[in-house]
Amino acid sequence: MRGKVVINLKVLKSNAELIRKAIPKETKIFWVVKADAYGHGILQTVKTLSDSDGFCVATVDEGLKVRRCSSSPVLLLGKTDCMGMKKCVEKQISLSIWTEEDLENLIRVTDDMNKCAGVHIALNTGMNRIGVKDNKLLYKLINKIKSLPKIKINGVFSHLYNSCNDKTNLGQLSVFEDLTKKFSGKFLMHLSASGKAYDKSFQYDAVRVGLALYGYGIDGVKPCMSVLGEVVCVNLLNSGESVGYGGEYVATKQTFIATLSLGYADGIGRKRKGGEVVIRDKKYKIVGNVCMDFCFAEVDEWVKPEDEVVFLGGQNECVITAEDVAKWEETISYEILTSVKRIKKIYVR
Repeated sequence: MRGKVVINLKVLKSNAELIRKAIPKETKIFWVVKADAYGHGILQTVKTLSDSDGFCVATVDEGLKVRRCSSSPVLLLGKTDCMGMKKCVEKQISLSIWTEEDLENLIRVTDDMNKCAGVHIALNTGMNRIGVKDNKLLYKLINKIKSLPKIKINGVFSHLYNSCNDKTNLGQLSVFEDLTKKFSGKFLMHLSASGKAYDKSFQYDAVRVGLALYGYGIDGVKPCMSVLGEVVCVNLLNSGESVGYGGEYVATKQTFIATLSLGYADGIGRKRKGGEVVIRDKKYKIVGNVCMDFCFAEVDEWVKPEDEVVFLGGQNECVITAEDVAKWEETISYEILTSVKRIKKIYVR
């Protein structure tokens, strides 16, 4: 096996329990499992949390996967076409809407169905990604839905775009409060970002929690994912010899270079050069250009072929987190977790 992704479901469940205890019992938690549960595997993640208050997904296919193993509420945060809407209504997956076109499409879909469609209206409170921010349009959508026997408002939501900035958070909070005054009846209100999950000002009826579930962004949670490869071979370079495409790394003395079994096609980005891996409880620097199927590390004589290589995770006290990798690759931990591919997932409980 060239490599493997090890997902510790016991840790994932422990994270969920820790977060649940820190949030009032009356506040529902919708776990965000889009992007294959942030790379952790949507089916196994949902099965582990199957009796939860609900789940959020980004695509119809993700919603259908959740529905295969859980009867909990599911909310599709993205947009879909009429065929996707029909599948969601059939499987009782709530849809996000924010335009008249969304609503008209859903009306056409439900006309020929004997089921009621649940919707959450997305509000644009400042992120300017999706959602309604025009008062007249919002009134129009609400009043139209109230007249429709086959469509029900299950919730209203928005998203914080910078949970570390109190000024923008309070600004969005004010807009959210103003827009939700237009609603009446029983429905869920949720204004979320994992970084504010513990803040009572942003909890409302429900919170959506994503990154924190997988071990990042909130105190006390632990990473669930490890990415492991192996040493393919070890070459002894003489001074002046290079390694990899472009020959950008040149040895200045006799140097042991280990060829490692994962490359950028597996999610080890080319910017990882200069970062580190763990082999035999010690960190070693990644050198040379990352290849499609391999990369390289400057090691010592103790490293041997078939030794385990930790790209993400740890060996005893030597740990590499998604946040470490994000710094090396000049990105964010979300991208690191969701970029792992072509490697078999192994689940431990």
